[in-house]
Amino acid sequence: MKFFIYLTLAITIFIGPSLCIANAERVDIVLKSGGSTRLKVSPGDSVHIQNGAIIKVRDLGLTLLITGKKQGQSQLRVGHKNFQILILTHENYENYTQLKGIIKNFLGLKLTYHRGDIVLTGHLYRLSDWLYIAQHLQNTNVSYVFNAQLEPELTQLFEAHLQMIFKKNHLPVGQLIFTPYVAIHFSKKQNLYKQDLTYFLKPFGLKPKFVENTIGLKPMIKIKILVVELLKESSNHFGISWPDSYKANLSSHTLSPVEVTLQSLEAKGLSKTLASPTILTRSGSEAEFFAGGEIPIKSFGFKSTQVTWKPYGIILKVKPKADLTGQMSIKVNTEISSLDKAHSDSQIPSIKKHRISSHIDLKSSQTIILSGLLKQESHTDSSGLLFLQRLPILGPLFKSENYLNKKSELVVFITPSIVEEGEKHINPLKNRPQGWDDKLNIESM
Repeated sequence: MKFFIYLTLAITIFIGPSLCIANAERVDIVLKSGGSTRLKVSPGDSVHIQNGAIIKVRDLGLTLLITGKKQGQSQLRVGHKNFQILILTHENYENYTQLKGIIKNFLGLKLTYHRGDIVLTGHLYRLSDWLYIAQHLQNTNVSYVFNAQLEPELTQLFEAHLQMIFKKNHLPVGQLIFTPYVAIHFSKKQNLYKQDLTYFLKPFGLKPKFVENTIGLKPMIKIKILVVELLKESSNHFGISWPDSYKANLSSHTLSPVEVTLQSLEAKGLSKTLASPTILTRSGSEAEFFAGGEIPIKSFGFKSTQVTWKPYGIILKVKPKADLTGQMSIKVNTEISSLDKAHSDSQIPSIKKHRISSHIDLKSSQTIILSGLLKQESHTDSSGLLFLQRLPILGPLFKSENYLNKKSELVVFITPSIVEEGEKHINPLKNRPQGWDDKLNIESM
């Protein structure tokens, strides 16, 4: 190890490759390349410079003139004091200075520089501080890396806030990771959103990372199903013309007006709600609803008898797909099965089935109306009627005099809607410093 020694009357300057500063006070000096600053020294102080290629130190008597030569870091020891000198390009210096001014009154946060990046470190006690930074850096060229530690309560608040931003701008919701530092991962299939994701994440000091094994969560869709016995005379309320066979109509109303109308009709004795289940499914996945029963079918073998239960009734399979703009494509597969006495023998009953498929595109949440599910001949077929009246959901329909007299019909209303995940309610922060109130409205971002 070589040292170059310059002797003056006031001080001694050493230029060398490394310094040990573990037990000394540390002060940062930030300069732009070509910029300079003056540092007062005491008589007899020795001066140690780590990297003479980054900074130039000139002795002016009891003052040192420190000039930045090129971008990089160097360490300077003057007597018992240690200084970390950071030399930045003109652009990075302006960014550093702007960010330093924004966080100057925020407790727990500090700026460092690592491998060409401005890094925000320390401890974040308030989400509003982070949102304030992002708000002031939006639509600027300032970039930084957020490596501060978060209070546990802030993780859920920040996750909810990002979800709100992404959904408002029709972007995929990534997977947030908070250990050891905050990061957000997306599926590689979502790389087409990289430019927009980068725009919204940059003010937070984050970058989208696209990885192979991250699950890209698809929108959650709520499917509300209403199974209703509806008198034919009230069909005009929903624009239904009673068909001889299955028909799918699209109501111009959403679920709420439909429910209000049905409640009004039910109060007048013109309709009766038999079932109203709600099913949740992911976009692209299938949801199923079954209204009916099962009948045992015996099969005889050598010294054994097996019983197989066969379902019959109405099976609805709804497969919704939704994009990030809220548009939906709905595929409805309907299977109607009933006992066929005419083709049954004494041991094995026959089951008659009808399968229908419908495909409907929706620009927003609307109600799909299915009618003509049960054929008219089943109204007058008294064989097995007692058995049908015992079925769950459909049983009351087969007991209805209006249905038996062909005055009413079974109608199914299907209303898909995208589930919006709102802001989560979190308890007040417990570990922040006393008097450190969070006053910034997080919805302002």
